[in-house]
This record gives sequence, structure tokens and C-alpha cells, in this order.
Amino acid sequence: MVVGLHGRDSRVIFLIDYGMVRSFVQKDDKNNSSIRKPRRKVLLRGTLRYCSINVHKRLEQGRVDDLWSLLYMLTECYVGLPWSSVTKEDKLQSLKESISDHVLFERCPAEFRQISDHLKTLKYDSRPSYKQIYDCFIKGVKRLKTDFSAAYDWEDEKDLLEPLKTAVSFSDPKMAKKPLTRKFFIFISSKNFFKEIYF
Repeated sequence: MVVGLHGRDSRVIFLIDYGMVRSFVQKDDKNNSSIRKPRRKVLLRGTLRYCSINVHKRLEQGRVDDLWSLLYMLTECYVGLPWSSVTKEDKLQSLKESISDHVLFERCPAEFRQISDHLKTLKYDSRPSYKQIYDCFIKGVKRLKTDFSAAYDWEDEKDLLEPLKTAVSFSDPKMAKKPLTRKFFIFISSKNFFKEIYF
């Protein structure tokens, strides 16, 4: 995870993964798309702490496995993971399989459990309901009466009073004199969530 350095990016936490990826969509000779058939056995890809149980079982990874990793990372940021100090894979897998969602997300926002419930319904080739997941996160933001401009734990008063600058403002002297407001809202077009994808 990294945080942007300047401007609006300083309010964004980027989750990055330098791992190897494999496309889950394939095209045939007529350019028709379909989901690639899962392999029977795959190599471990990912960080043990955040990978899904499917990865521990060496099953093919799909979109759902990426979302499990996201949920585990967010849980670690919020309250920590019960297996954070475990390094042996068999013990880590056993812990992930034995800890109930109630225990894992007990001190997390209630929306984490709702997302987990959705992820448990998905298989390798299932398309997650990104709209449902997004709505859960937004519901949590509203329920907790916070917003996207709230201070991070590592920010102090000085950080919040400094005018935000973007890459444009560094190169344009006129823009440098116009500080941005600290209110940010994420707007996502709902049509992107409801767009039909047939694979």
C-alpha cells in the first residue's frame, strides 16, 4: 500500500500488487470472449497473510480471490489480522479456515461482514457484484459519519491546514495561488456497475 504524494493523490491509498498475473479471459479465433478454464493445480502467487483460502489450496485464482485479499488488507489496517505473526503456511491456512467471520470482523465495520457474506457465494468464474461491495463501503462511511477528507492517523494539524496542490498546480503559477478545498467525494457512474458483461 502506498499513499499519493501531492494534491488529491495525498488523500488516496493505492493498493498495489507486484505479483504475477494471468488473464482469466480468453478469446477464440472469432474474437469471442470466455472465462479461461481453471487449472487443476497452480503455484502459490501472493502474500500468504492476505491470500484467499483458494490460493492456499493451490486452486485457480479469480476475481473473488482478489477481493478476499482486499478485505484481509483492510482488516489488517483496521484492527489487525489474528494470523499476522504466523509464518508457516499450513498453520496460517488452518487459522483462516477455522476463524469465523464473527470473530475475524468482530471489531471491524459491520459492512466487512456483509462483503464477506457476498464473497462466500462466489466461485472462480463468478463476477462479483462490485456495485454491492461499493455500496457497502459507502454505507459504512456514512454510518460512521466520516468522509474522504477526514484526517489519516499519521496526519497532524499542519497537514490539514496546508493547501492541496496537484501536478497541474506545480506547473502553472496561476493555479498555485488557488488552493483546493479539502472536501473530496468519490463519484462513480452507476452505469459502469450495471454494465452487462457476458463472461
